[in-house]
Amino acid sequence: MRIAYFDCFSGVAGDMILGALVDAGVPLTVLKEAVAALDLPGLGIEARKVTRGGLAATKVDVLTGEPSGGTDPGLVDPARATRHGHAHGGAHLHRRLPDILEILHKSRLPAPTRERAAAIFTRLAAAEAAVHGSSPEAVHFHEVGARDAIADVVGAVAGLAALGADRIEASPLNLGGGTVATAHGTLPVPAPGTLELLKGIPCYGSAVEAELTTPTGAAVLATVAAAFGPPPLLTVRAVGYGAGTRELAGQPNCLRLLVGDAPEAAASDEVAVLEANIDDMSPQLFEPLMEELFAAGALDVYLTPVVMKKSRPATVLTVLAEAGAEGRLAPLILQGSTTFGLRVSRRTRLKLAREIRTVETPYGPVAVKVGRLGERRIQASPEFEDCRRVAAAAGVPVRMVLEAARAAARAHLESGG
Repeated sequence: MRIAYFDCFSGVAGDMILGALVDAGVPLTVLKEAVAALDLPGLGIEARKVTRGGLAATKVDVLTGEPSGGTDPGLVDPARATRHGHAHGGAHLHRRLPDILEILHKSRLPAPTRERAAAIFTRLAAAEAAVHGSSPEAVHFHEVGARDAIADVVGAVAGLAALGADRIEASPLNLGGGTVATAHGTLPVPAPGTLELLKGIPCYGSAVEAELTTPTGAAVLATVAAAFGPPPLLTVRAVGYGAGTRELAGQPNCLRLLVGDAPEAAASDEVAVLEANIDDMSPQLFEPLMEELFAAGALDVYLTPVVMKKSRPATVLTVLAEAGAEGRLAPLILQGSTTFGLRVSRRTRLKLAREIRTVETPYGPVAVKVGRLGERRIQASPEFEDCRRVAAAAGVPVRMVLEAARAAARAHLESGG
């Protein structure tokens, strides 16, 4: 599975996403053709190599090329133009969501690109509406309604499609700090609309006195990213750096994009891990505690002998459980053992997809657990309790039934059944 991971150590903005995509190998022509398909006169894309904080990166700029007289229905907002470093003439137009959706609807963009771009702007409108106590349709876009913002969103969607990623993830977002000038005056970073977009997404402030995460960047990642957290397990195939406009003191103003392959179709989830070091408890008490933990829903409970300080022998009690079960299981450990405390953590678990099949043995049918990696069946393990039941009914040792079931399971895998 191909994964695209955005490392937002200096935040995220629309032009940074475009730059990271191009730097990671997406042809610039993909972005140019997507923007041209909007059929807005004078709108274009260019890219150049720059350095930010000593890192080589790609800076993508949107060219708006306003015609004189201010008659173009896609007039740019000068406040937004400042970020891209272009001078513009013409009137100041505040667009609403229906205006932008109409531009997308009339464009020559492929339907999936139009729909994803529309979803991003709809999310933006909903955030602004929540902040201003209005409806999404009535919200007047300011900075994010300009033509360069439309080009940012459309270019990002088209570039991600060209990247061919099956899944998109991102790190927690660096918001920056200080204040930002907007059409509504000077506001704290992050601006209220940006903060509304980031509900449910991990983010953090920093000592950098700048708006590092913009509304457009936040809206794009909030819409396309399936998860926010540390980099997933993957084999890196490409790395791209997208440059922001300004230089930052103390860190590169870049968005880093990692593109790589994840392990083949292994299912993943999150489990809780509870552990306690115990050196003063009778071994006889472990078994009833383990039974109680299993009855309460523990996935696994195991004991590990260790040597602690002053060479004292001890036992590590480890409990694996579904995420969220900590509150139910921790009291059982504290009450049922002599420990004064325990460690609790969450871990990502990769696991094979599982199914139960029945194989025939000379002693009777036995259930076998089959593990799949993607579409390939790679593991098959007889259910021991089933083997014991069959052995008892046939009057033979369990070992004989287990060996026969394993042989049948191997034949099942080799036949692809």
